[in-house]
Amino acid sequence: MAREAKGFALAPLAFALTVALRRAARASPDAFERLGAYRGAVFVIAPTEAPVDFVMEPRGADGRIAVLPRDVSRLCVARISGPLLLLMGVFDGSLDADGAFFRREIRVEGDTEAMITLRNVMDAADFQLIDLVPTPAVLRAPLGRAVGGATGFARRVMERAARK
Repeated sequence: MAREAKGFALAPLAFALTVALRRAARASPDAFERLGAYRGAVFVIAPTEAPVDFVMEPRGADGRIAVLPRDVSRLCVARISGPLLLLMGVFDGSLDADGAFFRREIRVEGDTEAMITLRNVMDAADFQLIDLVPTPAVLRAPLGRAVGGATGFARRVMERAARK
């Protein structure tokens, strides 16, 4: 019963993420074509401080993202884990993913080429965190800057705290 309750509570987040992924795929279908053999692959994005995994199937306009409790095992082609703010920065392009990987701030398991391909697709699709929220066109740029600034600030605070 508890597992079903968790799944029900996570459903709105999964729905919003799936809508954002599909919106990005419709806006940039060519970018998603670059997935090639990985188009039907399953990727796991695992924030280390959260009890959930984000399971992405980036099948273009039919893609989906599930939010599952961490203890639910799932076969995947690749898994990336690290602090949530860093993972957000990797996928919206505001963080140097290679640098974070080599500094061991994020960890990639499985097919590294698949994860790099997914990251390149998200970059080519110009996916941004503001894409997660339905936003009128006139507010998109200022809200995008505000969200980017807030996550950048939070990331710098985390980095300073980690150095102390």
